[in-house]
Amino acid sequence: MQVDFGKTSEDYARHWAGFPPSLFQRLATAGIGLPGQRVLDLGTGTGTLARGFALQGCHVTGVDVAAPQLAQAAELDRQAGVQVSYLLAAAEATGLPSAHFDAALVAALSSQFPADPLSVPHRIFALTCHTPALTEVT
Repeated sequence: MQVDFGKTSEDYARHWAGFPPSLFQRLATAGIGLPGQRVLDLGTGTGTLARGFALQGCHVTGVDVAAPQLAQAAELDRQAGVQVSYLLAAAEATGLPSAHFDAALVAALSSQFPADPLSVPHRIFALTCHTPALTEVT
């Protein structure tokens, strides 16, 4: 069954508060999300993770397959006073250049890859980051 998160974009924008500042602090201690870094957010949805990194001073690109999600993300970014670049594409077919990003992150997207939840994000992470590594932050 194909899930269309685009149908719930307004609800996500209205009711999902995003990630706590402590997440970005923990990632920063690992060298992820420092000001000026280029960050890729795969499965960005309404951009809560992307926006959080933009608020930290990162240059962020968010990728999602649902245009309504990206429209909500852009509106929330405008309200927050940040700028994120968005790309309408599947995580496994972004067309983005290799080794362009300092960090690539996935938040809750693994459910879209049921056979091996980490295989696609890890492959993309390895292709897009200067120092490929997979880190889980809980």
